[in-house]
Amino acid sequence: MEVQVLTVPVGKEIRGLAMQFAAEQATAQKGKQVYLNTLAVYAVHRYLKWLHVETDLSQGDCWHPGKRSLFDLADLVIPNIGKFECRPLLPKETVCWVPEEARLDRIGYLVVQFSARLETVQLLGFTTSVGTGQVSIGELRSLDDFISHLNQLLAQSKIPNLQSKINLSQWLHNIFTESWESIEEIFANRSLSLAFRDADSRGKLIDLAGHTVAIVVTLKPENSQKLRIRLRVYPVSDRIYLPPKLKLTILTETGEVFREVTARSNDEFIQYEFSGQRGEQFGVRITLGEVSIAESFVI
Repeated sequence: MEVQVLTVPVGKEIRGLAMQFAAEQATAQKGKQVYLNTLAVYAVHRYLKWLHVETDLSQGDCWHPGKRSLFDLADLVIPNIGKFECRPLLPKETVCWVPEEARLDRIGYLVVQFSARLETVQLLGFTTSVGTGQVSIGELRSLDDFISHLNQLLAQSKIPNLQSKINLSQWLHNIFTESWESIEEIFANRSLSLAFRDADSRGKLIDLAGHTVAIVVTLKPENSQKLRIRLRVYPVSDRIYLPPKLKLTILTETGEVFREVTARSNDEFIQYEFSGQRGEQFGVRITLGEVSIAESFVI
């Protein structure tokens, strides 16, 4: 069975911090272990930011100088819920080993595979149990299953569901929903000599059955009560064109289709622009085949 994955860029800043952690270790082998663990944890942290899930990097044992020097740990803390273990795989590896010290008090395990140059990682999937410590890629559950599992944990902890309305008016005051990042962060490993690099734009990476795309929202006030909104969808990573037949759908407050744009075979992006009044609500759905992701907004 083909494994569906999500690609996450790894920027220079976090690679620099991982190198700093690695340089503290007694041997080169231990330094490499710490370097990969740090990047794996950060990649999952960033993915959870896109899902509006709070994490606390500093509370993980792998962020503690003494503990990361003694043990092989890649833990990420979700406040009020517990720890996920984020295990790294090198390119072409198909089996993940989870050491005994990383099997204690975990609410799940995510497997993260690096690209050849370590500039991107792929989230391959997750499992809730690792048995004696060896997990093959084919045994992993999907990221959709991971989100369902996480939502159950959030519900048990009385934390709101992942889906919530994004307040666009707050963006004009530099108050951003955590999972919506700057264009420089979204396209960290891609030239930004592009027309869409607007100061008032924010973006979010979305995985559609292994195809990662970015939705970019640009705002322009027309007056004190009215905003011009531009929605664009771009390919990311090494892709030049969007997958054909990918759809960008604008939904009314009641969920009815207002407008739909479909990507052709050589489209580098698709877009739709409209104006809205403060307080109005709308939805955006991105669809590829049988897979779709929706976001809700209030102006």
